[in-house]
Amino acid sequence: MHTDPLRRDTSRFYTPGTPNPAQWMLERRDAGTYRVTERIEYVDRDGYSYIFPLDVNTNNTDFASIPWFLTWLVPRDGRHTPAAIMHDSFIGGHRDLDYSTTRPEGVSDEHADHLFRQAMEHAQVGLVRRWMMWAGVSIRTMSLSDERKKKNGDPRLNPVKIGLVGLVVGAWAVASALIELDVPDFQRPEWHVPWFGDRPWYTEIFHSLLVTSAASAAFAALIGIILRKRRAPSVGAIAGAIVGFFGLPMIASAVGWSGYVLLDGAISKLKEGHFAKPLMIPLESDPSPMVDTSRRR
Repeated sequence: MHTDPLRRDTSRFYTPGTPNPAQWMLERRDAGTYRVTERIEYVDRDGYSYIFPLDVNTNNTDFASIPWFLTWLVPRDGRHTPAAIMHDSFIGGHRDLDYSTTRPEGVSDEHADHLFRQAMEHAQVGLVRRWMMWAGVSIRTMSLSDERKKKNGDPRLNPVKIGLVGLVVGAWAVASALIELDVPDFQRPEWHVPWFGDRPWYTEIFHSLLVTSAASAAFAALIGIILRKRRAPSVGAIAGAIVGFFGLPMIASAVGWSGYVLLDGAISKLKEGHFAKPLMIPLESDPSPMVDTSRRR
C-alpha cells in the first residue's frame, strides 16, 4: 500500500499534483480519433499515482474500441470513457511509454486491463458491462504481437491470434444464434435440436442453459490454447457467456450493418457515376451594357 502525500481519495482522476478533479480536454483529429490536450492523474486503490499522457502532442485515443455493429451493446463514449482513455495510454502509448507512475513495477498489460476495470467500477459502470468490457480489452491485449509497436507508435495485433480468436467467436455466435432461433423448426417440423422440441418451455430453457454453459467452457479452453496466457481461460469464460447470451442480436447486427454498408456504397457509386451531372461553367463573355431603369426626373 502506497501513501498518497495529498491524501486524496483512491480510484479517482485528478488534475496532476492537486486534489482537484480532472479536467478532460480533448481535440478531435479525425472521425473517431481524439487527442488528450491536458495531462490527467489517476490514483488507484493502493494509492499509487499514474500520470498520462506524457506527450500531449502525439497521443491518440478512440475511446472504447467497439465495432460499429456492436455499439448498441456498448457505446464508444459513456461513463467508461475516462477509463478507456487511460487504458489507451498504458497499452497503446507513444514509444511504449506514455505515462509515469509511482508504482515500482510499472504497468504491465495485465495490470493495465485491471486498472481499466477498476476505474470503470468507480465511474459506476454496471457490473456486467465492466466485466464484459474487461474481457474484450483483455483478449485484444493478449492478441498483441511480441513485436509490440509499429514505427508510428501504435500497437500491432498478431494476425494469427486475432484471426483464430475471431473464428472461434464467430462460430460460437452463429451456433448460439441457431440455438435461440431453433432454425430446424423452420425446415422440417420433426427436426429439433436436442434441447428443444415438444418439451415444456422451462425444460427447453434449462437444457439451453446447460448447453450454453458447456459451450462457454469449451470456448474458454480454446481461448486459453490460442492466447497462451494465465488469465486467458477466465477471460474466455466471460466472453463465452456473453457471446452465448447475445449471439442472436450480434449476428443480426453484423448482417444488418454489413448490408447497410454495401447498399450505401452501391447507391453512392451509382449516383456519382450515372445520376450526378457535371457542373457546367459558362464561358466568360463581354458584359452587356448596364441599362438604367430608374425613372428620370
